[in-house]
Amino acid sequence: MIAEEIKKFTATLHTQVEQELISKLFNPELSPAEYARILSHFHYAYDQMENVLESMSEGNELLHDRSKLSWIKHDLENLDSGSESVLLNQTFDLEVNYASCLGVSYVMEGATLGGKFIAKKLQELEWIEKDKHLNFFLSYGDSRGEKWKEFLNLLNAYGDANPTRQSEVLVASEKAFQFMHAVIKLI
Repeated sequence: MIAEEIKKFTATLHTQVEQELISKLFNPELSPAEYARILSHFHYAYDQMENVLESMSEGNELLHDRSKLSWIKHDLENLDSGSESVLLNQTFDLEVNYASCLGVSYVMEGATLGGKFIAKKLQELEWIEKDKHLNFFLSYGDSRGEKWKEFLNLLNAYGDANPTRQSEVLVASEKAFQFMHAVIKLI
């Protein structure tokens, strides 16, 4: 199963991204302005990665009903930061094909699983309101597990049907994790 291969291939990067993010988000003194800055960086990263997917019709289909940008914008607006955006020197460059789109999607879709635990921890902050500030981290709500399984089925079916393209999926997921790590480090 290609999903298991990606998990093994990107394990170190996944841990680095997770640790960097936890160090930023799980500060008991996290202010609304700091949280907005973190979300603005996520907006930048997801905008870059979603643009890659949108550049081809098959990637656009992967993104259908899965874009996270509106949830991030909603949270930012409720933090009175409007649609604050950051411009970073990080760009997400990737040879775009369906295999690479699946690799990028693996990273973005997988992040929704960790979002549930992040949201739970953030709710310990007195000023955080679930419906106003945690839409991004609670992506898909109760449908999170179902959406992840749907994606995994699609990913694994592709990997089984296209064994010679699996390395492209792995490399794209690695590049997506590297990009996320670089963006989070700039917060």
